[in-house]
Amino acid sequence: MPVHDALAAFPYTKHETLLALDHVSLKYGERWILRDVSADVQNITREGMEQGQVVCFLGPSGIGKTQMARLIAGLNVPTSGTIR
Repeated sequence: MPVHDALAAFPYTKHETLLALDHVSLKYGERWILRDVSADVQNITREGMEQGQVVCFLGPSGIGKTQMARLIAGLNVPTSGTIR
């Protein structure tokens, strides 16, 4: 079954935004760790199903995934941009 057919078999509804990253940048000294990252995570539901969501950031080693997680958790403060 093609992927688009599988998605149609399980319709979903987007609700409120759970996490919003707006042009987030992080700099240590003169080195940019993250630059202008934007993303939205919305609450998604499927009728008749109890579910949670798994969201991840993928990328090669050293790309800034851990620093992004630290920003989202509030352990670091971005150099610019907002996290809501």
